[in-house]
Parts: sequence; structure tokens; C-alpha cells
Amino acid sequence: MGLRINRETEAAALAGERRNDAAPGRIEQARDLLRDATGSMRHRGDSDFTVHGANSSASNNQYFDTTFRALRDHVDVGTKLHGESRLNSGPESLEDVLAEHADIVEAIRERRPEDARREMRHHLEHSRDQCLGGSVLGLRMR
Repeated sequence: MGLRINRETEAAALAGERRNDAAPGRIEQARDLLRDATGSMRHRGDSDFTVHGANSSASNNQYFDTTFRALRDHVDVGTKLHGESRLNSGPESLEDVLAEHADIVEAIRERRPEDARREMRHHLEHSRDQCLGGSVLGLRMR
């Protein structure tokens, strides 16, 4: 998850700086798939992957886009665990995820790269903490 946090927060900031006029619409279309799933009380990893992929594409950094797509299996496992934990937490939890995505999209649309970076970091760290029960693994070498 650390790789995603570092890579996707930077991709979101770059999207806020570099995006073209079409990128926010593509991100919003992907987010709408997530909204539909949320309205049906479902978590769909494919729609979440599409939103994050559209953010990566909007960064106009082919390395970020390619590496994100290469991480598909890793992302799928994380979104499955995250989705299950959110569904078990009740309907408001899925709404929170949708709101987090909306904040990221808004920051990119309004060309606020630092806000996009902060919102993406918050979203991914929140997801990680939800999956790990609020604890962070101690990874310090001894």
C-alpha cells in the first residue's frame, strides 16, 4: 500500500497541474460508476480501479499510468478487502469513500495540485487504516 500512497498522491498532484480539459470529465464518469455502486450498497473494485486509473492518466505521466495498470492484481486485492470492511461498517462508510473521491476530483478539476495530493493521501491512508483495523504495521528495520 505504501507504493500506491506515494505514487498516487504524486499522480493526483500532477493531474491537478497538467490535466487537459477532457480529463476531469473522464474522472467524473468513472466516479459516477462508483456512485451507482454506492447507491446500490455495493462496493465495486472495478469502478474504484477506473477512478484511480483516470487520475493516473490525467497526470500525463506515462510511467505512473503504466505502473498503476501493472499493479492491477495488487489493487484488486486491496479494494476487495477495503470494500468488505466498508460494507461491514454500514452505508455511511461507502458514502464516505464516495465523498473522498469527490474531493480528489474537485481538486483536480479546479487545478489545485496540493489539495489533490492531500486528498488522495487522506483517501489511501484511510483505506489502509480501515483494512488494517486502524493500526499501521511497524516496518522499521532492527
